[in-house]
Amino acid sequence: MSSPVDTASMLAALAQIEQTIAQMKAALGGAAAVPSTPVKASRAKKDPSAPKKEPNDWIKFTQRVSAALKEGGVEVGVATISKQFASSLKEQNKVYSEWTDDAIVTAWKTWTPPTESKMSKRKSSSAGETSADEAPAAAESAAEEGKPKKERKPMSDEAKAAAAAKRAAKKATKSE
Repeated sequence: MSSPVDTASMLAALAQIEQTIAQMKAALGGAAAVPSTPVKASRAKKDPSAPKKEPNDWIKFTQRVSAALKEGGVEVGVATISKQFASSLKEQNKVYSEWTDDAIVTAWKTWTPPTESKMSKRKSSSAGETSADEAPAAAESAAEEGKPKKERKPMSDEAKAAAAAKRAAKKATKSE
């Protein structure tokens, strides 16, 4: 149990804290209301009559590569293939302006498309980032249960109504 001296010192400290809070409120112009939810910053609206932004050097280069291949009679197929090819040219550490149309078409003849794109490699490597201890245990438990790792809890009718109201309010503010 506390002694009377400890209680008195604690009360004095509490009074000091309350006095400091009162001073802070006065400095802020009264009791400042703290919003319960953070306020989102609104995006700046684009001017529809503003001139279009000029494409960067990479976009210009990929457009030039596509045009050069088309002029050279090369059937590329999907646009992502020409982007992969342009990326392989970029990896040769040559300035974009140094690539002539003939050099691009010649390089296409010796280029072999990758079996897996850089994007899918990044996705698979980031998805597989679990520790060595967690991966086998998670795989075993998921295999044993035969269901997803995490299930959703059922929502009550009140929770469903609240979520629907929240979505409707959000949709109404977006359309304004």
